[in-house]
Amino acid sequence: MFQFSYYKWRAVINGFITVLLLTLLPLSGCTNSSGPVEPSLYPDLSESTSGQAVSNRYLLSQYDLFFNEDRTSCELTPAREGTLHLNVLHFVEFFAPGNVAVDDWYLHEDGTLTVAILFRHPFDIKEYTLFDLRGIMMMPAAYWWPEHVVNTPGMFVGQSALLNPDGFTRRWNPYEFMDKPVPFSYFDGALTKGMGEFVETVVNPYRTYWTDTNRMYFLAGNEVINHFHLSIDPGQARVGLAFDCSWEEPIVPSAGSLMIPGHFPLTANSIEAYDIQIAGLEGQLECSVGEYAGGSQNVHVNVKSWQKEAYVFFTTVNLEIPDLFEGVINPWTGGGTSSDFTYQFNISNPSIKEPGQIVGLMSVESAKKDGTYVEGMPLTAYQLLVLDIVEVAPPMCNSSTAIHSTFGGSFSLNGSNGITHLDSSFLPKLIGGEGALFFDGGIEGGVQRIQAAAIPPLGGNVSTNTLIKRTGYNAGNSLVVQSNEYNGHLYVVSDSDPDNFLIFDGTGALLKEFDLGDGENGHNEPVSVTTDPSNGDVWLIGDKGNEGIHLERLVYLEQGEPFDYVFHTAAKIDLSPWLGSDPKPLGIGINTYYKRLYMFHARNNGSVEVFDISVYPPVHLDEWSSSSIFLKEITPTQVAGLRKYIGGDLVIDHVDGDFEGRCKILIFANTYDGSSMLVKLDVWAQTISTANLGSPYSCMALSNLTAPSDRSLVFFPMPMVNEYMIYYPQAGW
Repeated sequence: MFQFSYYKWRAVINGFITVLLLTLLPLSGCTNSSGPVEPSLYPDLSESTSGQAVSNRYLLSQYDLFFNEDRTSCELTPAREGTLHLNVLHFVEFFAPGNVAVDDWYLHEDGTLTVAILFRHPFDIKEYTLFDLRGIMMMPAAYWWPEHVVNTPGMFVGQSALLNPDGFTRRWNPYEFMDKPVPFSYFDGALTKGMGEFVETVVNPYRTYWTDTNRMYFLAGNEVINHFHLSIDPGQARVGLAFDCSWEEPIVPSAGSLMIPGHFPLTANSIEAYDIQIAGLEGQLECSVGEYAGGSQNVHVNVKSWQKEAYVFFTTVNLEIPDLFEGVINPWTGGGTSSDFTYQFNISNPSIKEPGQIVGLMSVESAKKDGTYVEGMPLTAYQLLVLDIVEVAPPMCNSSTAIHSTFGGSFSLNGSNGITHLDSSFLPKLIGGEGALFFDGGIEGGVQRIQAAAIPPLGGNVSTNTLIKRTGYNAGNSLVVQSNEYNGHLYVVSDSDPDNFLIFDGTGALLKEFDLGDGENGHNEPVSVTTDPSNGDVWLIGDKGNEGIHLERLVYLEQGEPFDYVFHTAAKIDLSPWLGSDPKPLGIGINTYYKRLYMFHARNNGSVEVFDISVYPPVHLDEWSSSSIFLKEITPTQVAGLRKYIGGDLVIDHVDGDFEGRCKILIFANTYDGSSMLVKLDVWAQTISTANLGSPYSCMALSNLTAPSDRSLVFFPMPMVNEYMIYYPQAGW
């Protein structure tokens, strides 16, 4: 058993003038020493007395990779000065042939190249088993990261990019490592021939080489071919290639044989995180070309480390995406083991308005430092993360606010009984007029009245007229009053026959009686109704008591005369998973551009459930829905003897296009303390603003007229009196 002399501590590893001898490696060979080297215990990676930490990372070699203009040749040459002399040159010459080589390359139709690069371990001595061996590509820059103060190559075809990277590293770039000695006093940036002419990047991508995934070791005496998929500029091109690895002395018990990797300490592996990958995405980032940017996304990133308790010394974790937000965002830890754990980044309110893919730089910084690094530079692992911006159609909404009233307050409804107002709606296509507010005018002498009232721009006392008179001993109160802006129809459901759907025109003429309880549907009380202004279809929440509560669609068949409505059997879904055993739905509305239906209910401090109605059956969208909107308990009032609830409502402003794409969804509800609140949501049911209304109300209507001065939000007080209230919006509404 022998030891190498000082120069033979720097043995060479690969075929392109690569120096492999890892400092303090014991080899069998000739030496002037007389005894074996005792293996050290686990290396101390803390600061040494000189202020630098001991390094377990070694630069093995650097190369230039040349491509001619038509990509018919590819040449790999060592990047070294020809005058450099090493005492171990005879080892270099002996092991040089074929240890690192371009095995093959392939030119793709899109102009990219796949280069197969072979790495052959020149020694068959197990003590030289390498860990986390990497081939690092150094290329022209494509991205600048101002918060990290680094640049990187790209990620896409058309950029200077390694298109299949395993990760990114700061090591061995010719700027920060130019004057730093490396363990072999041979290959560093200052000696890299020509590299300063084309390498512009501080952080560069790499591909990993291994013969076994167990601690990613590369067994001595083996060879591996790895494929580098490259996008490079047209014409003659050159990129840099560096090989590095981690290694520490194995700790072999006396009279024992070397076990791989078990007798190598964990510090023989990379001290930095060795793998950073997106593990999952929730939600999506959205845009409408040139007009709108929005959505939100939770990005789950899995980080793997070989070191125990890695999360303790991974002190700083950042994600930078300049296209989406300024600065960096920090994650919260989403669980895992001490060496394999997940971070979650919450991205909201992005600014980009074009669809496509965007790139972010994630860094995982260690508290430990390395002797090969620039002074004070922490060990850091990097990864470029690619996220999608999804193009969506703009919603049909108002451009700035859903309410344009110039004056608010409470006003008398002259000519109205004022006994009850259980529901209301606004019909802008009133025959013979410019639109009117419809509401339940109460019962007088057995006659139920649906009344129509103009809502003047400045409010005021208004006269009403009885548009519809329903005669009979028990004409009933109107539980549902709903207009259809597409065809001018008006729908009424009363408590005298709560599954009888009455359809009137704008003059009050009865067009059709539609018994929702007939046939297979059985008893079916509509407790909330809305219409689709793009096609006239009717969507309703039907309560069948013990048979459940459902979302259903009545398809409007426009055939001149007669018209008809029919159930869309594939559109029916059970709402009990969201409404629970005590359903309290308070309102529904439709966004026609997104084809989304919004259902507001009283559970969980007020919740909005969002359904995709472009498919059948409709699909509940968790990422669009929202709960606890009012942040306190809602107390709707149940109509005596029926399943209808009042004291909360939802309307959607869908009159004109919204340049910003934020559909205004307005909901109100009476709360447990006897007051009421109004909340404005965007299309993802996320709160934009809130306002206190004061005393409780029964229902709400929006005057969807195109003239801004005529647009009012109307509430009917509860207890029911002969008046209405126009809401006066605060600044920003």
